[in-house]
Amino acid sequence: MFRPLLGTVAAVALMFTALAIGASPAAAQPADPKTVVVTVNGSPITTADVTYASEFLGPRLAQIPQQFRGRVIIDILIDRKLFAALGRKGDVESQDAYKDRLAFLTEEALRDIFIEKVMDAEIGEAEVRARYDAEIAKLPKTEEMRARHVLLKTEDEAKAVAAEARGGADFAELAKAKSTGPSGPGGGDLGYFTADKMVPEFSAAAAALEIGAVSDPVKTQFGWHVIKLEDKRMQAPPAFETVKASVQRLVLADQVKARSLELRKTADIKFTEGFEPPPLPTQAPNTGN
Repeated sequence: MFRPLLGTVAAVALMFTALAIGASPAAAQPADPKTVVVTVNGSPITTADVTYASEFLGPRLAQIPQQFRGRVIIDILIDRKLFAALGRKGDVESQDAYKDRLAFLTEEALRDIFIEKVMDAEIGEAEVRARYDAEIAKLPKTEEMRARHVLLKTEDEAKAVAAEARGGADFAELAKAKSTGPSGPGGGDLGYFTADKMVPEFSAAAAALEIGAVSDPVKTQFGWHVIKLEDKRMQAPPAFETVKASVQRLVLADQVKARSLELRKTADIKFTEGFEPPPLPTQAPNTGN
C-alpha cells in the first residue's frame, strides 16, 4: 500500500536512536520523534528522520543483516545532509528538476499522511472487529492433533515399545527412556500440530488413531516411530488482538480504494489529446500504493 503501512518501523527507529545515544532500547521507548540522533555540521538528524528513511528504503533494507541496518540508515542520512548542503550551494533549489521533484514528493507526503493520520484514525474498533469476523469465517476448518512418539532405529525395537505401551506402560516414560529423537526427554510430546507439519507417513498414522490409542510401528525417513494420539481438536483462529493491526490495514486499504473511486466520480480528469493511457492490468493496483 503506501509507505507508512509497509511495516512497523517506529520501534526500529527508536532502536537506532538508542544505539546512537548510548541508551538501551527499553530506555529509548518514550523518545520524542524530534530526538536528535546525530548532527552533521550542526544540522540535526532526528528519530523522525530515521523513521522516514526506514520507510523510504523499504525492501532494500531486507538485503542488509538486521544488526547493520541501523548504521546503514544513519550513514545514508549523513550523506544526504552532506550532499544536500552541496546542492544548496550549487543553487539546485532554483532548478526546474528540483522544483518538479519537490512538487511530486510534496503530493506523495500529503497523500500518505492524510491516509495514515486522518483516514486510519477514523476507523473504529467495531469496523476492525467486523472485518476480523468476516476473514475468520473464510478460513478453512483445520484439524490439529496432539501426539507423543518414540523414535527408534529398528522395526523390532518399535514393535517391542508398542507392545509395552499397549500393555499399560507409561508412554511418556517409554519415550524418555528409549526414544532417540529430540522430543524424548520431554516424554515424546510433540504438542499440537496440523497434518502438513509432519512427514506424510507420520501424519497419516496419527490421524488414523483414536484418542489414547497407540500405533503400530511407522517408518519414515527419520527411523521407526511408535505414536500415541493424545488429543484432536479444530485449530483455533488467531486471537483478535494479535492480528488487529493487520486487519485494520485491510479495512484501510478497502477504504482508500472506495474513496478513490468516489473522488474520481466528481473529479475533472482529462487526458491530453493525443496521449493514449496504457491499459490497466486485470487487477488494478491499489491507489494508495
